[in-house]
Amino acid sequence: NIALNKEIQEARAEVETARVDVAHIHDEMHALGAPVNENEKGNHNEDTSLITLRAPISGTITERLVNAGAGIEAGKPLFTIANLSTLWVIANAPENQLINLRVGAPAVVRASALGEGSIIGRINYIDPRLNEETRTAGVRVEIKNQGERLKTGMFVEVEFQSNESARVETELV
Repeated sequence: NIALNKEIQEARAEVETARVDVAHIHDEMHALGAPVNENEKGNHNEDTSLITLRAPISGTITERLVNAGAGIEAGKPLFTIANLSTLWVIANAPENQLINLRVGAPAVVRASALGEGSIIGRINYIDPRLNEETRTAGVRVEIKNQGERLKTGMFVEVEFQSNESARVETELV
């Protein structure tokens, strides 16, 4: 009789744990905007295999970290979203040209995607460390990407506006 009572108590505890787990899943689905209506018996009436997600910010999806049919977990990123209206160009400036560069100085960015046009940006960071293999330092230029004509990963040419103009080819990141 004692063993039977113990098994009943353990079974009731497992049922209660399962109810709490279902309630947490219900709350997570509700937070994601999934339909979670239940009938009187606790069964779901609606198909939850497709859920519309609303991003907390506007932008362009640059990386998808989940595939259709895959399970998702709370706190696990599903997508990477970026606002591509402002971009950073990371130029690798040779060490002998660093003396002519300063934060705030203008820079002209050219790319084949711009045709004959160019974009004027400003240096907003110069890496204090030198790459020992290439003898260059990273110089970050912030540009406005009107019409989103430039894409991440493109190669561009950067001309730094200083006393001695310097041209550097680099990759857009």
